[in-house]
Amino acid sequence: MHNYLRRFHEMKGVFLRFWARKAAKAKAEVVEQELKKQREARTHQQGSDDLSMAQRAQMDNEDQLECRFLINQALEERSDFNFPKIHLLSHYADQISWYGSLLQYSTKSCKASYKLFKNSYRRSNHVDAIPQIIQGYIWEHSFVMKKLKMEA
Repeated sequence: MHNYLRRFHEMKGVFLRFWARKAAKAKAEVVEQELKKQREARTHQQGSDDLSMAQRAQMDNEDQLECRFLINQALEERSDFNFPKIHLLSHYADQISWYGSLLQYSTKSCKASYKLFKNSYRRSNHVDAIPQIIQGYIWEHSFVMKKLKMEA
């Protein structure tokens, strides 16, 4: 588990762009608006008449790549995984080794109680089985309780 957690913490940066908080998204929108204004100003300064279609397409492509890069950078610089749930993950492996697995996530008790119902269903005639299952469960449970009383 330690290896999986270490690997997760090494790779979690991939998700930073998608874990942006409101402040990071607002900053990214401001960056995007500024870049659009700069692009429009540059287009008016250079004049679109003296550029060929290929040159304009190349400029637009370069502007889009720069815009994406700067927006991603703005999103990532204000994003982090500094919140309690991620921090608690670092303690799980130690706590499981110290205390064992949590009882509510253990299947042992469910399997044991399910076995009684399963045996009762097998003994029923499968027609209107629920009352027969309940009666079989009650009988089996009462026999177990009597046996425990006799042993005590």
